Amino acid sequence: MKVHWKFKWMSIPYEYASVTLQGLLAQILAYSVVQLCSISVHDQLDELSTSLDPAVSALLTEFAVVFAPVEGLPPSRACDHTIPLLAGAKLVYIHPYRYPPTLKNEIEKQVQDMLGKGLI
Repeated sequence: MKVHWKFKWMSIPYEYASVTLQGLLAQILAYSVVQLCSISVHDQLDELSTSLDPAVSALLTEFAVVFAPVEGLPPSRACDHTIPLLAGAKLVYIHPYRYPPTLKNEIEKQVQDMLGKGLI
């Protein structure tokens, strides 16, 4: 299998030929993205800005809307995904995964938060 991430295509060998899947091409930007490996979550962006490198702090301030908490569903896009449901289909019965208690509590907290905001 061959994948070209920049041009978003994937070539998969099938029998004696290959099938190529082409993704939607977005505008290619002329600059690089800075990768942040870890940032502590704070309520105030100003508190966070004082303890970081000035270049990172400037980026966080400039793009504060990107780091803001999610308040609702994202806007409609060119390719909205849906899960088609079948009428009368029975639930799949499987045992739940086992999680450590702290992770389980965090998952339950995030699910309740998303339910409260109407995201799920």
